[in-house]
Amino acid sequence: DIQIDADSEANTVADQAVSFVVRLRFDLPELGPCQFLLHVQQQQVTLNVYAEGEQTCALFEQHMQVLAQALAFDALALEQAQSHRIAKVPDSLLAKE
Repeated sequence: DIQIDADSEANTVADQAVSFVVRLRFDLPELGPCQFLLHVQQQQVTLNVYAEGEQTCALFEQHMQVLAQALAFDALALEQAQSHRIAKVPDSLLAKE
């Protein structure tokens, strides 16, 4: 599943900056259920990864620097990135906050 929303609170005339949230959910045999919440405002990116498996979280943590480099290539800064191990990835993370 993927969902992309404009962040209406951040998209004001005064800001003149586009802000959006991407919610991505998948369940791959090698990784298990995962959800990503990516928030982009101006050139700043924050990412939260939710996964059921400890090894999956560790794998994402190991590759955060690769993501930061890829974003920097496109003039974006990875301001914050965290992975969270949770008992069950709920569908509710896909709902608008």
